Amino acid sequence: MSSARQTETGTREDAGAVSRRVSSILFWYISREFLLPLGCCLIAFAALFLVRDVFDVLGDFLEAKEQGRAVLGDFLRYFALQLPVNLPNVLPMSVLLAASFMVGMLTRHHELTALRAGGLSLLTCGLPIWLSSLALSGVVLLLSECFAPGCEDKAQQMLRTWTESEEHRAEHTQLAFSNPDAHRDWFFESFHREGRQSGVLVKQFRPDNTTEWELRAAWAIHANGSWAFHNGLLSRFDPEGRLPIGEDEVFEIRRMPDLDETPLRILNQLRPVDELSVARMLRVMEMNPSMPPRARSTLVATIWFRLTFPLSCLIGALLGVGMTIRHERTGVLGGFALAVGLMVVYYVASHVFLMLGRNGYVPCPVGGALPTLLFLVYSAWGMYRKR
Repeated sequence: MSSARQTETGTREDAGAVSRRVSSILFWYISREFLLPLGCCLIAFAALFLVRDVFDVLGDFLEAKEQGRAVLGDFLRYFALQLPVNLPNVLPMSVLLAASFMVGMLTRHHELTALRAGGLSLLTCGLPIWLSSLALSGVVLLLSECFAPGCEDKAQQMLRTWTESEEHRAEHTQLAFSNPDAHRDWFFESFHREGRQSGVLVKQFRPDNTTEWELRAAWAIHANGSWAFHNGLLSRFDPEGRLPIGEDEVFEIRRMPDLDETPLRILNQLRPVDELSVARMLRVMEMNPSMPPRARSTLVATIWFRLTFPLSCLIGALLGVGMTIRHERTGVLGGFALAVGLMVVYYVASHVFLMLGRNGYVPCPVGGALPTLLFLVYSAWGMYRKR
């Protein structure tokens, strides 16, 4: 008799445990209620950025179109290139708004009360939101590292094509580059990302900053890991770096594999850090071990920021659900406003700390990652309290 009662009690407990799990129907229902407003928010933000960009570049595009430097397809392509740049910044806020809207709708129709009365915790009910937010965090990381830098670069090239004349663009390709680690300076009359470089000047200095040699070439190309200079001359200087030693060496082609600068390295070191991916920033630091502390702090703080900022999607979901849920019947709107306000504070704090880390006022990990980690812990703790 006793064993039968124990069996019956265990069966009831197992049934209760099963009933507190999220069924597939409930999972997809909550997913739909979350993803639908999320899509609407993303479309709205994309439209706002589109309107902003139209006012910024429409005049330049129309002028370029009249001069034959652009067509309508270029205009549309420009906005398509801007989407991967803008999405990482608007996804976290979109997640917050969608989560808050979903909680408001569930509360309004008493569905959330019914779910909790049925033994489901808020953490369990929000499982589709947490999983979606983690997936969107991966999307933000993917966009920031694989697509946004290249798209931003191409969009800026298109904009320069619309706004600059052929003569100005020819002058713009002139480039000067200094490599303090190797005590070497470069100058290009026409620099290209790949292929042939025109009007190349290379000056090699000694550790005491006196000129050791100077190479001039009509053009050069970097292939198979080494530079090949064509139609130029090489001048060597005395120990004081003032007078040439002997006659200049005239050559038709001269290969110099000991020059470790590459077009990609030169371009990466001259581009703004915000246009570099984490992989390229790590490569720049690896190839420049004696980089100035200020420049290294800028790269390290930015790397920490890039790797942790995608978690802001999860922060938005936790704040959107946790802050919008109120015991008072009229507290939903206040909770929504508080969640939006906290997200704005997070945005401001993360960028302020990033600037402090880049300039060396705080340690680089603190400047790049601390606000994100603190807000993540705070939002998770607030969600756990209301579970």
